[in-house]
Order: sequence, then C-alpha cells, then structure tokens
Amino acid sequence: MRHLLLAIGFISLAVATIAFINNRSLRNEIRAALGPEFNTPEERIIRGYDRPYLQLIADRLLHTKPAGLDGTLLDRYSRPGLLWNDVTFAISLGIFSTSLWMWVLMQFGPSGALRYLLVVMTISSLLYAIFDTAEDLALVHAFRTPAAISDGEAQIASILTRLKFVSIVGSVAGAVVFQTLQVIVPDDAKPLFRK
Repeated sequence: MRHLLLAIGFISLAVATIAFINNRSLRNEIRAALGPEFNTPEERIIRGYDRPYLQLIADRLLHTKPAGLDGTLLDRYSRPGLLWNDVTFAISLGIFSTSLWMWVLMQFGPSGALRYLLVVMTISSLLYAIFDTAEDLALVHAFRTPAAISDGEAQIASILTRLKFVSIVGSVAGAVVFQTLQVIVPDDAKPLFRK
C-alpha cells in the first residue's frame, strides 16, 4: 500500500506538471491582455475581488481575440484555462500532496505533535484540491454571462480563492511544487498537448 501511494503521488505530480506547462503561455497571454494594473481573479488573494472586478476582467478578455484561434480570450480563459488545465492541476496536485503525506505517515509512523502536523498537511492537501476546483468552476459559471454576475457569485469565488491559498500553504508540498514550477517553467513554454 505504501509503495502504491508513492506511485500514485508521482503519477499525479507528472499530470500536474503537464497541466501547469499547458496553461503557462495562455496565462501569460491573459495577463498581457489585462495589463499591469489587473490580475486574474485567482491571483487576487489578499484583496479578493467583487462583481465589478469580475465584469471588468470579463469585458477586457471578451474584446481580445487570441492569435490564430476562434473565439475570445475569455472563451480560452474559461476553457481550456480554468475548466481543463486549472482543474486538472488542482486535483493532481492535491492527490500528489495527499499521497506524499499519507506515505510519510505510513512509512515512518510518527507520534505526538509531528503526527498531528502531518495529518493537518494531509487534510490541507485534500482541501486544496476541493477549494481550487470549486473556485475554477465558480469562475467559469460567472464568466458564462458576465453582465449577469451576481454579488453572491463573486463573493463565493473570492472566498474560495482565499481558502485555496490557505490550504495550499497548509499542505506545504503543494506550495513547494507550485513555486518550483513557477520558477523552472519558462513563461513562453509551449503546451505539451494540444487539441
């Protein structure tokens, strides 16, 4: 069982890495369209965001056409950005972190405070996958009809963004992997798989 957890964890890490790479150039295209004064909603952890902010983001991306592709940049942000790449990354990274900490618990059988810390990191890893996926789904739902985004939708998505951040930090392994990928994957990385 312990070795199976490691295998599942490293396969999940590979899937998360592929999803991150596939999303990298799209994310940079979106950031360029938004300009330096705006961030994607997922990046607004401290300040959060509200309905007018989401509508402003949607408006900017709705009026930007990606080079050589059909639709708008808002369409590409929703799918494959949020609904495919981000969800795949969140679930895979959550599985990797959870598997890693469960393996450590089973392999070394720590006791006392260290055991409780590892349990917290394991639970945080699971919560990260849930919160990040829920955030992505909430944003996709909101961006389907940007003019009709409600204050409640925006507030829920913003809360999920903050919970995602807290849980990935609590998972430790997820935060380390994410920061490592941010550093080593070039901004102009070509997607490994395209439709």
